[in-house]
Formats: sequence, C-alpha cells, structure tokens
Amino acid sequence: MDRTQSAVRGERESPGVVTVMTAGASYTATSMHGVFDITCSPGIRGQTVITRRCIRAPFHLSKPYDDSGTLIVQAVNSTAGVFAGDKLELSVVVDAGASVLLTAPAAHRIHTMEKGMAECAQSFRIRAGGWLEVMPELFIPQRDSAYRQINRIEAEPGAEAYILETLAPGRTASGEAFAYRRVEWETDVVIGGRTGMRERYTLIPGGKSPAGFLDVFPCPYFAAMTLITPAALPLRTIQETLHRDHEESLTGLTRLADDLYSIRTVAASSM
Repeated sequence: MDRTQSAVRGERESPGVVTVMTAGASYTATSMHGVFDITCSPGIRGQTVITRRCIRAPFHLSKPYDDSGTLIVQAVNSTAGVFAGDKLELSVVVDAGASVLLTAPAAHRIHTMEKGMAECAQSFRIRAGGWLEVMPELFIPQRDSAYRQINRIEAEPGAEAYILETLAPGRTASGEAFAYRRVEWETDVVIGGRTGMRERYTLIPGGKSPAGFLDVFPCPYFAAMTLITPAALPLRTIQETLHRDHEESLTGLTRLADDLYSIRTVAASSM
C-alpha cells in the first residue's frame, strides 16, 4: 500500500489502519514501526564515517557526505509523513573525535488522525570529544493529529551538542492553526551521569497550555534549543543581539549547568 495515497484521503477505520476506497476496491495499510539507529566514528583518514547502522521503513538513510570535517546525515521519511499508530525510533551515537550533523530534507508532518496517536522516541549519545548537531526541518502537526515524542540526550563530560526542536501552529497556508488534538514532548538531558534538564509539556489547543504563545503573537512558532558545551557563552550579549536583529521574536537563554544551556524562542513566523 502506498502511504502517499493514504495521506491524500486520510481515512482510518482503526488506529494503525488506513483504508482508501476506489472504484469497487479497498486497499489497507498497517501502521509502521520505523527504526533509524546509527553510530558515527572517526575513519582511518580522520573523517567521520558511519560504522554501524540499522534502518527500517519508513526511515531511509540518504547518502552521507563530508562537509568541512562534519558528516552530514539525512534521516528521510520515505512516506508522506506520520500517521496514527506509527512508532518511530531514532538513535544516534557519536564516538570521540567524530563530528555529525543530523538533518532532514523535508518538514516533519503529522497527518490528520480520526483517533489514536503517533509516537517517536529519540536517543542521542555523545562521547567525550564528539560533536552532534541535530537540525530537523519544521515540525507541523495537522488538524486532529496527536503525537508524543520522548527525547533522551546523554553526553560524556567534554562532549558537545546542539539539538533543535521546532513546532509550527499547523498548516497556516491553508488557514489551519492550532487545530491538532494533542502534542506531548518529553526531554531528559544527562551529562556525565547527572540529570541536567528534565522537561515535560503537553499542548492541547483550546486549553491553557498554548495560551502563553498566543499572548505574544497571533500565530506563533516555537523553537527549543539545547546546547551542550564546556565553553562559557556571553549570554547577555547573545540575547541582546537576537532581540535587536529579530524584532518579531522573543528569546530566552538559561545556563542550567557549567556545560548545559537552554534556549527558547517564540516567533511570529517560521523564518
């Protein structure tokens, strides 16, 4: 069953099952359990390479390439997006001396769901001397969708990482904003065996949870950045620069530990 075809109609008879009716025929597709599990290590020439991988649909690994010493890895969803009943597992291990940028070529779309929800578990582990940057495209929950994501970030002392998460209000070009049913986000950051951050939030349109966003901008976009580095950053200077150069956004920066920073942005547009 082509899930792209399912996405067009979006008809579901039960969680995890899609039914598309055509002239006298019915085609059914079950939900998918996708796996994207890789380890990246320094190669014999010093460049970062993938030394272990386990990929299962709907995930697809595009051909990685080196860019100025950093391995660019694209985790591709080979279907039209995420549907009710889908379970996704994404795991990245970065060994000492490796440098990795994980990204995606298209927006992360959570499709309309008659009932049920989709789930994603992400695990990022960075060894001392390793660097991981996670820069996904925009996360877009569509009308009546429900989604839960669990993030666990584990770093050894001396490891560095920059991990971005975004949230759009919906398909704003179609006049659809805050029409999803539920978005749940859980993030734990553990550095050197100690918990540096534990974050939980649930967004239910029409309730109290998105109200703070709506007080700032009529159709706000949200970004959450976690930065792990032993470097001491000039937080005040960074914040003043962001406020001066980006008038249609509000950014807060917090140093949670000597090597852990939390950055949160609410903006009037996806740019």
